Amino acid sequence: MGDLMEELCTPRQWAAYMKMMEKNRSFAAVPDEEKKTVIRESIGYGIKRAKELQAEWGVPDGQVLKNMVMEHGLKVERVTTEYPLPYLAEYEAGRKKIVLYSDRIAQVEKTLKTRHPEYFKRLSLTDMCLAHEFFHHLERCQFGAPGRIVRYRSKLFGVLPWNRRSGEASEIAAHTFVQHLLRLEFSTWGFADMVKEIYEQR
Repeated sequence: MGDLMEELCTPRQWAAYMKMMEKNRSFAAVPDEEKKTVIRESIGYGIKRAKELQAEWGVPDGQVLKNMVMEHGLKVERVTTEYPLPYLAEYEAGRKKIVLYSDRIAQVEKTLKTRHPEYFKRLSLTDMCLAHEFFHHLERCQFGAPGRIVRYRSKLFGVLPWNRRSGEASEIAAHTFVQHLLRLEFSTWGFADMVKEIYEQR
């Protein structure tokens, strides 16, 4: 990977990113160097946007983060109704709204605290989810929709050259953005796997 990637993420994170991206067959088929480039660009974009905001706002606490989101014209809705959804929050681009599923967030944070209480001494999981969805708004503002940060060359029907975009790369960038914007000493990327592991050990 080289020194650059060692500065941007841990080897474990890098391996997880690659494994997730390669679940997409078209991505798995591209040359290794192009795979690395896609992941590097995703990480780099997340860091770039975090630094841009820090230059204006500093390292935000929970309240500053909320102010930042509101200044961009976004509404934040907290939903406590139980929904059979596999995620904690979502960005609704058409309505310029971030939806936070508060009960589910609280449950996940409580579970994670059993393993890493230090993760939430300064910021809550709600803050981290808000920053994550805010990132998707920022990329939509720049690219017209989430999931268009990077492109990679593929072949349509295995023959025709084709430029593809990657929603997975957008998620890599979003988690990187959260970690660097909020100056976290950990990545939120592995939270889902950590929660699963904790439950399996009970």
